Amino acid sequence: MIQEEFSRLIFMYQQSMEGKGNDQELFQKSMEFLGHLKNELAFGDEESKAAAFRMMQELHQYMKEHAKRISQRLGITEEQLAADIENSTNFTPEQWKNIQESKEKGAVAGKEIVKLFRDEQTKEGKHPPSPEFMASSKKKEPKKKGPKKSGWMRS
Repeated sequence: MIQEEFSRLIFMYQQSMEGKGNDQELFQKSMEFLGHLKNELAFGDEESKAAAFRMMQELHQYMKEHAKRISQRLGITEEQLAADIENSTNFTPEQWKNIQESKEKGAVAGKEIVKLFRDEQTKEGKHPPSPEFMASSKKKEPKKKGPKKSGWMRS
């Protein structure tokens, strides 16, 4: 069932790459599908969880490639595309509402997927790093050193 939905979604990405389809609909379908993957990761058996994780990785690659193609088609950088997507004046009020709702659903699903992944790692005896550890383990800038002073007396 979820595999069929995934296949339809991938087909939509392929159609979009050929210039067919609706980017907004594709984005919304992708966010909905992430919700389905979250459920599969939460309640599926080990085989279903592994398949869901593979689908999530593949979908992520398609999404990245799609964003890259859109930015190339528009003649802007991916950073500019991201900024344009955050600007409500580029959309009708209905489009903007749909985009915001989809982003919220995607963000919630993403956070829950990360939590499920961490829980699974812990259950398997692996200890994922805590957020505090991750923050404290970032490379720190070395201290700036001044000129060395010798122990000799100066006149």
